[in-house]
Amino acid sequence: MLSVIFAIAGGYAALALTGGTLTVYAQLGLVMLIGLTAKNAILMVEYANVKRREGLGVARSAIEGAKARFRAVMMTAWSFLVGVLPLVFSSGAGCESRQAIGLVTFAGMLVATLVGIAFPPAYFALFSRKGQGAFSGVETTTGGCSSSRSAFAEVQEPATLACGTSCQLLRRR
Repeated sequence: MLSVIFAIAGGYAALALTGGTLTVYAQLGLVMLIGLTAKNAILMVEYANVKRREGLGVARSAIEGAKARFRAVMMTAWSFLVGVLPLVFSSGAGCESRQAIGLVTFAGMLVATLVGIAFPPAYFALFSRKGQGAFSGVETTTGGCSSSRSAFAEVQEPATLACGTSCQLLRRR
């Protein structure tokens, strides 16, 4: 979610540079930017999480996630930018509303693509490293897959993962 800041800053900067106001159409554009930017970041971070679970280190999994999903993120971003250009340069009746949403979304996605694309892997590496210290000594098991169940004393708290898999946090004896 921290990469969304760049998209919103780009949208607001476009409004400030053109003298535009924050209309309902501009707000809709900002909401659309939040969704697209978050989706792009999630693509990279999810792949990095998969690599992390496979045993790669934090930095290496962040780099692998960025490399593997870079093309998909760029294709989405640039096709969106080209698709929004007619809104930016629209004219005729009702052009103010089309220009407002087009300008905000174009500038926001451009900034998020050029500047914000490097930050999700960096944030992943930063927060994963911080999380390692917080969860040292705690292991997770899913379903009945734990082969070293006897090494654990008690079930601390059941949890459900985002994918719906039940998970239990276990403490070592």
